[in-house]
Amino acid sequence: MIPIAIEILHPGVLLLTKMKRWYQNLESTRPKTVAKSLSDKRDLDYLVSWLTENNMTIEFEKYQGKTKDQLLEYVRAYVEVSKEEEELMGDLKAAMKSDDWKSLSSLTGMSEAQALVTT
Repeated sequence: MIPIAIEILHPGVLLLTKMKRWYQNLESTRPKTVAKSLSDKRDLDYLVSWLTENNMTIEFEKYQGKTKDQLLEYVRAYVEVSKEEEELMGDLKAAMKSDDWKSLSSLTGMSEAQALVTT
């Protein structure tokens, strides 16, 4: 048997890959796309919590093909849709490096006080 090396996508990059598709479908009104978007949102929620539980972070620098600013825009949209879910927002903050969270907070217009509330 010939050994085959399989590269596995880091979970912190997988989340960004899933978030990109979710973001692209966010405004769609097509029933199948809306259903897929809801499924993607549930997957994203799970991945955010999983990263936190496993002491891992979202890896913006490892994602190829988009700038960090573009990726942060996807996360900003996710925050906008999820902002009422306090536990999820706390997990998201925990799953982000401090500088990335600060960059996101400036994009979302959150004050430092608001950002601290979602801990």
